[in-house]
Amino acid sequence: LIQKLINRNNMKKTALISITLAMLAAACSNDESGKFGFIHEIPLSTNIEMDIDELNVNSGICNFSFDFLNEMAASGQGRDNDNNLCISPLSASLALAMLANTADDATTADINKLLGAENLATLNSTMNKLIRYLPSRGTGTQLELANSAWFHTSYPIAQAYEDALGRTFYAETNSKDFDDPATIDFVNGWCNEKSHGLIPSIINELDSRNIFMLVNALYLCGKWSEPFDTADTRDMNFTGSDRRVTTAMMHSEEKSYYLESELAEAAAISFD
Repeated sequence: LIQKLINRNNMKKTALISITLAMLAAACSNDESGKFGFIHEIPLSTNIEMDIDELNVNSGICNFSFDFLNEMAASGQGRDNDNNLCISPLSASLALAMLANTADDATTADINKLLGAENLATLNSTMNKLIRYLPSRGTGTQLELANSAWFHTSYPIAQAYEDALGRTFYAETNSKDFDDPATIDFVNGWCNEKSHGLIPSIINELDSRNIFMLVNALYLCGKWSEPFDTADTRDMNFTGSDRRVTTAMMHSEEKSYYLESELAEAAAISFD
């Protein structure tokens, strides 16, 4: 699906690259960290300031997010057993931005276009600011972002690229034998830890033609600023894009920001 969106922007296919996205939006977990750790600690910031070019990238990421969400919804992929769709456009954006730092100028230019960046430097500075700001407690919830790059041992990583991944994305780099089944367990172990045990597995097999993988894990844990009373939860009709279902809905009477258009109505409810 990412390739489909990229192709709309005339980006060349990269057959030997795998972009893997691990996303989580679920309850908190108190699992302790294991053997995997960040090579670069993220220096969090509770404030964020962007110039006009970086704001354009931020808008480009938002536009890409809606396109990505629509493509996923139309494809039927990314759904659980109850047919609920849960994806992370931010994860996809971060993986693409890491890919843009490769030596392929055509790939870089097309990813810049897809995400609304005039150049790679602006894309990198915007992503770096978001990585440092979004996980801060100043955003009102607990959000953890983890990036990593996995390279086949037969293809040594360029030091400049490794430095760029660490400096901009605070990403781990790992050199592994993609022909060794143990590598699958190692990658899944990384994902399991970064998701606090809630995503124990992200890949089932590795293609021997792959050169490297880019993996992002996103962990979200938020509590409502004004908790919902479980006694007020009751079954109601919910109208989706293709059918109506009955589901349990929370209720509350609180002041909030409200948005209404011809297509939808929405309320903004804050997290602590």
